[in-house]
Amino acid sequence: MNTNIDRFNVLHFAWEKRAPLKGPDMPQLINQPRGHRRAGSMLMPVLLATLVLVGCGKALLSPDDERSQFDRYDTVRNQYASQTVEDEFGRVKPNLRNRLSPKD
Repeated sequence: MNTNIDRFNVLHFAWEKRAPLKGPDMPQLINQPRGHRRAGSMLMPVLLATLVLVGCGKALLSPDDERSQFDRYDTVRNQYASQTVEDEFGRVKPNLRNRLSPKD
């Protein structure tokens, strides 16, 4: 008898609430006291809020910064292509075609 399959079945049926969580094969993860589960459930919203707030920080690179060693070269020779371009519907898109095309 394979105990891994038995543990999977216990977890699977417990998740669907078809069988009670009892027996010696029950994993230790589910057998935690209520205090640990409560602390874990309080910790998750705090971690989620922290991740969201970190994402609201200042951008790493500003649009005015040089992105490569060739930006200054292109600017001096009046060949600088802007980073973004606005299409006919007013949406801002990256200016990949002009930035990656060969210079004259």
